[in-house]
Amino acid sequence: MTVTAINQYNNQTTYPHPIRVANPDVSLDLSASDHRGTDIWIKWCNNASDFANLQYVQISYFEFDQWNQPLWTPAFAIWQSGNNVFYCRAPLAFSNYADSVPGDAAIGGNRLLKVFGTDRSNFTITLEAN
Repeated sequence: MTVTAINQYNNQTTYPHPIRVANPDVSLDLSASDHRGTDIWIKWCNNASDFANLQYVQISYFEFDQWNQPLWTPAFAIWQSGNNVFYCRAPLAFSNYADSVPGDAAIGGNRLLKVFGTDRSNFTITLEAN
């Protein structure tokens, strides 16, 4: 199987708390305007069962709940299936009709993941060949 990996992560948000990118093996938290190298493989996910077994990369944002306790809230899931890398917004769920990630969604090779936005209501993501 072809490997697609996030090897650079760029948080271009102005959100005041970190954004987390994670798969079941690796996680990386970045503050606003931070850029870092990483090695997060985008998991193969071909059905709802794979998704239920966490076969995807999750992008979450940090916030505080009503009791002022820290909380990571899912925003996106990214996975590869067939010839493309797909994604969904929260609530996270597998779909055969999911959209390809904006940018370079072809499988294979290294990618730069960019997260944009000013607050959690308008985050967007792109993948770029790297």
